[in-house]
Amino acid sequence: MEHEPNRNVLTRLIVFTMVTLFGQSANIAGCRIEELGVKVPSRQRIPDKYMTSSTRLNKNYQAFRGRIGIKRIGSLADAWCSSEADSAPYIQVYFEFLTKVKVIESEGVDVDGNNMWVRSYAVSTSNDSVGGWMYHGSSVAQLWANTDIHGTNVTLNDSWAHFIRIHPKQHIGKWTCMRIALYGCQNALPAVVFIFIVTAGFMCLFRRYRARRKAETKQSALAETNNGIKSIVIYEDPPPYESQTVSLHFGNDINLGREIPSEMPAFTESNKVIRNMLLPFKDDRT
Repeated sequence: MEHEPNRNVLTRLIVFTMVTLFGQSANIAGCRIEELGVKVPSRQRIPDKYMTSSTRLNKNYQAFRGRIGIKRIGSLADAWCSSEADSAPYIQVYFEFLTKVKVIESEGVDVDGNNMWVRSYAVSTSNDSVGGWMYHGSSVAQLWANTDIHGTNVTLNDSWAHFIRIHPKQHIGKWTCMRIALYGCQNALPAVVFIFIVTAGFMCLFRRYRARRKAETKQSALAETNNGIKSIVIYEDPPPYESQTVSLHFGNDINLGREIPSEMPAFTESNKVIRNMLLPFKDDRT
């Protein structure tokens, strides 16, 4: 029964964590829609390495260049374009936390005076980059996007995922080129709360254990002393007669190398004073 308080604390900790983790994901209505960091500028910009693609036209048209709002810098383009030989191109975005993408905004691009844009695309999501991709609608379903290079928004069904892919199906222009921005909400709070709760829980349990262990050690020491297990009397300031115990115990035979113990203690528990200044002993020497 002495461990019951700790069990109760741990149980409450687990229940609160599970409610926070799963309740947050289930509460779709409480999810605030915002730009997810693909667009430029953004207060929470997704790292370039989290934007990948099936292919690229060349190093100047990599996936991370496919952000709405990005500007040309030298030879670096302001859009993502796939290779001409890619028959099934896609651009992919990875999110560290479970994310619900609600809206896809897409634009075309002007490449050396030639307007290029994607007319339609399919969308798939997954929780890993290896498999388990789920298409919205079906793998052949097409979401109609741009009719020119200007922005167009497409609304998606609710789906939480770490990865999202946009698969261009029809395009206008020589190459398949596009720029995107994603809108939705992330489930980052439960991960932060989980780490905080687990850390606080372990600290609480550790402090409780230390306090209980200290009390048990003290009680055990007192019990052993009361039961006579530890019969040694400890003095903060040793009495002056303790310096006489050597001569009282050994007498004159200490020079002969013989140790003859006394038959009586130098003091008792009742008075803790010397009962006899000279302790008699029987000398069996012949």
